[in-house]
Amino acid sequence: MATIKKKAGKSATPEEVSTQIQKIVDRVKREHARPRKKILPKYEDYVVCFMDLMGFRHRVEQMSVPDSRREIAKIESLIRTVVAPRATEEDELFRITANYFSDCICFACSIGSVDLKWAVEKLFYFVLHMLHVQGELICHDVLVRGAIVVDKHYASERLIFSKAQVRAYNFGVEASNLPNDTCRYQRPGRNTSRGGAQATPALSVGH
Repeated sequence: MATIKKKAGKSATPEEVSTQIQKIVDRVKREHARPRKKILPKYEDYVVCFMDLMGFRHRVEQMSVPDSRREIAKIESLIRTVVAPRATEEDELFRITANYFSDCICFACSIGSVDLKWAVEKLFYFVLHMLHVQGELICHDVLVRGAIVVDKHYASERLIFSKAQVRAYNFGVEASNLPNDTCRYQRPGRNTSRGGAQATPALSVGH
């Protein structure tokens, strides 16, 4: 705290006190006005999987309200039990995040290491998790396509800015060669007379 000094035996006049206070205020204003170095978000290498649900447009446009409500409940349940990451303190370094929008899910795991062995372990763990997610979704009649890419990635609760996601989306579309708005998944052996296309799930890996 700043103090106003005066020779012993003499008290400061109101004008002197006011001048000292003004000097303190001016100094504080100058300090606040100094440009501060802005901390920029990290844009680092991640292993990213872009996955979208096949036949989503059909489900949204063609289903009745009761069927749609059941479909919403099913997808919400799958997100909670299958898709959502389950990181603990032990596997925090392998934590996989998931961002959802419309019929798409973007999974990401930071590489965060220059050690090749550690990076390979993370990639292997990530691919296994994606295969598990894909298998569980297919068991619930939800067909997906997607691709896995390692590249620059940033994601927050409000924004995804990701070269990896863009590449994964393009690669997944090209590799699967399936029209998302026309394909409807049906388990083998079910009647396809309604025009539902039987399709093979696609999960491709790029670099």
